[in-house]
Amino acid sequence: MNHPAPRSARLLLLGCVDYHEAWELQRRLVAEVQSGQSEALILCSHPPVVTLGRRAGDEQLRVDRAWLRSSGIQVVDTDRGGGATVHHPGQVIGYPILKLGSHPDLHGLLRGLERAIIKALEALGVGANCRSGLTGVWIGEEKVASIGLRFQGGVTLHGFALNVRGGLELFDWIVPCGLTDVRMTSLEHQGIDLPDDRLLEQALADALAGELGLRFEAVERSLPVRAYGLQ
Repeated sequence: MNHPAPRSARLLLLGCVDYHEAWELQRRLVAEVQSGQSEALILCSHPPVVTLGRRAGDEQLRVDRAWLRSSGIQVVDTDRGGGATVHHPGQVIGYPILKLGSHPDLHGLLRGLERAIIKALEALGVGANCRSGLTGVWIGEEKVASIGLRFQGGVTLHGFALNVRGGLELFDWIVPCGLTDVRMTSLEHQGIDLPDDRLLEQALADALAGELGLRFEAVERSLPVRAYGLQ
């Protein structure tokens, strides 16, 4: 069976960057992809921030916004799908900027992102799973990765957050993804020690490229980036 050739794409590895800066970069990339330029994947993390999806309101906060802000945590209303979530420096966050056309299979894309995260973790010896009827990735009965997307003019933005280390106490202040009974976890909480975060970034990039049919290239951006996979 013949498979389509991988599509050329840009991979941006930004490190820890402000949420609003990353969101603005996503919007710029969406406009570029809509104009015919290459698709992209951002991998990064953020300083502590609570984000609320389109259908989430303050009912998904267990403390008020003023208290969060006084504690140094931003609160941002976003245009993505899904409910409340937390971002912090101990995560790997992925924002795929993909051209899906006028008849997108968003359900299929969500499942593809789940499979890619699971494959990346499996490549590092970590067993993970998805759950019927729910979006995200679990280790056992606890959720380790959340996903929320937006589709705009034929192109996707926003993406997933994988909990690597620290920050679980921040989830006590929200109703994660609007699910009152969900228990969040991280690789560290599961006793999994990754000696080098670059291994996880590489595993995620490889798995996402395979699932999404991409081939990554180096790129220069206004935010500091480092090229993956090219010497």
